[in-house]
Amino acid sequence: MIKLSERLRIIADRMDNCKTMADIGTDHGFLPAYMIESGRCERAVAADISQPSLEKARQLCEERGITACEMRVGDGLDVLEPGEVEGVVIAGMGGTLIAEILDGGRSVSESLKRIVMQPRTASGELRKWLMDNGYRIVAEDVVYEGKFVPQIITAVPPGRPLDGMEDLSAAGVSGDGELYYEIPRWIIRGGGPIGEHVRRVMRRERNTLEGLMSAKIKDEARIREKQTEIKYLAELLESCEP
Repeated sequence: MIKLSERLRIIADRMDNCKTMADIGTDHGFLPAYMIESGRCERAVAADISQPSLEKARQLCEERGITACEMRVGDGLDVLEPGEVEGVVIAGMGGTLIAEILDGGRSVSESLKRIVMQPRTASGELRKWLMDNGYRIVAEDVVYEGKFVPQIITAVPPGRPLDGMEDLSAAGVSGDGELYYEIPRWIIRGGGPIGEHVRRVMRRERNTLEGLMSAKIKDEARIREKQTEIKYLAELLESCEP
């Protein structure tokens, strides 16, 4: 059996109950190959804009005798037809690009049962786009991968059934700033080292506040805003720790 990293294992778990799936930007193809080999999916599509990258996935499947994983070269969701697969994974890209992929392929994205995303940057921007466009966020996960702390966001497209899952994002966010989408209040119900993740962000925001306070010309409005955000993070941290 293919051995997945902790990040990919969590993504695979969030893709559960999808008989067909596509991995957009698959690179080595570990995830779709695993989904077929483990019996979690009946058919998978491994897609990448790079032919050389896709060749790595093709070679992996050939070596392991996996025949139900189709290779497709293309940009974003253009490689799929509406309703062709139940679930899609878009991982390892910036949150802005993920939102652009979903927006540019709405006929496909809104036909899906589930979308699992792992943005490398701009997670708050991605969550805001999802909420503004009617997607329901049903799961949040955090995992450590070296010096990176990937956030994994699972969402259900507008108009699609939740299938017993809870719409976490129905709670809304606590403010207008980007931080409230980067660390939404429902994230404390997520999986993984949520408390440590919130602490890391709080340290970052405190460093920013120190810089604002030490500036020769102080931006009082920005200082108050940052103080309010740090208080919000502290309250979240208190909620997610025993």
